[in-house]
Amino acid sequence: MLLSGGWDNNVFIWDIRHEAPVGHILGPSITGESLDIHGNRVLAGSFSNENNLCIIDLKMQKIDYQIPWYDSEAYKDTKLVPPCVYAARFTMPDAGFIVAGGTQRDE
Repeated sequence: MLLSGGWDNNVFIWDIRHEAPVGHILGPSITGESLDIHGNRVLAGSFSNENNLCIIDLKMQKIDYQIPWYDSEAYKDTKLVPPCVYAARFTMPDAGFIVAGGTQRDE
């Protein structure tokens, strides 16, 4: 199994025995190294101002839950732009934590 994602807000699920994707999940806009897999869970980091981190259930092929990346109230009434995710990983060996990094747009 392979996973791929890009700026089209899709994460594609590939089986190398088939010529086309065997599934997809609509949601994250992948930029950089922000896809990771552990068991049936996929961590996806998104280059967007909303829903930056999510956990995808591979069996159900849907977003299981969103992980808050920043406090939206901190950006309210300011000219600051919320950060976007460029990299996301589960920690090894048990995926007990996640690590993510990013920057503001246009930096």
